[in-house]
Amino acid sequence: MRATSLGVIYALGVTIFGGFAQFIVSGLWRMSGSFYAPAWYVLACGVISLIGVALFKETGEGDVDSGRMISR
Repeated sequence: MRATSLGVIYALGVTIFGGFAQFIVSGLWRMSGSFYAPAWYVLACGVISLIGVALFKETGEGDVDSGRMISR
């Protein structure tokens, strides 16, 4: 279940942010007229990723070095 969920999330992310990147960047370039449109797109994707990581909740406690995790 965990591997399937991770695979689906990864595939959706690659499809949305990677597959449509050319269309999105060309649209941004056409709207803004700026040669920095690809950089703005990459920056926006990075900010979205950081927000997603910040919203993750820690689910366990334990000593990482020993490999023991204590579930709540």
